[in-house]
Amino acid sequence: MLVSHFRVSAKYHTALAILLVILLSISTSQSQQPQSADPGLLARQVIADYLSLSIADTKLVSLEAQDFRNSSLDCPVPGMAYMQVITPGHRAIVEAQGRRFDVRVAGENGKICRNTKRSNPIVDSDSESEIQTMVDLARRDLAGLLDTKAAKIRVHNIQPNNGQHLPAGCTPQCTEATEACGYLIGLFYDGRRYDYHVVDGRAVPCPPLLQM
Repeated sequence: MLVSHFRVSAKYHTALAILLVILLSISTSQSQQPQSADPGLLARQVIADYLSLSIADTKLVSLEAQDFRNSSLDCPVPGMAYMQVITPGHRAIVEAQGRRFDVRVAGENGKICRNTKRSNPIVDSDSESEIQTMVDLARRDLAGLLDTKAAKIRVHNIQPNNGQHLPAGCTPQCTEATEACGYLIGLFYDGRRYDYHVVDGRAVPCPPLLQM
């Protein structure tokens, strides 16, 4: 009788020990799981990469959790097919270089939404397209002068030309910030800054590159 009781007790303690090991293993594996990405930080990184900026040059204006209706994050590209499943994520508004972008984030992935309606106060349509065209002109011109790839040239800043706070040696004639005065675009490559004046479809080093 005593032996039988001992066997039952031993089995009980063995089972209890196994259960404790399992619980400890689950707890340890959960604590070792990587933390989910910060959606605000991820949204800022998306814009930093898009504009070739440091993430410090971006600002998170707003962030809200949202359940998107499908895997496009409610921002479909025409002609593309998406999984029709509820996708939890975030919608972020990020500001950089005087513009605001609608960024959708789900998990560790983020993308710029360009299907924003006109009623939305996001500058990501005609105005952005014109400015991006001017930036591309400046980057391509500098890339040609330096014999490098435009993708390697980082955009530092963009500002309307109003004749004030001009880089040394740069004197584009203008007295107020209007479209006719163009933009001043600061570029960085290989640790050196280059300034450009872009107007009327022309990108000109400011001052001329040979004098820098």
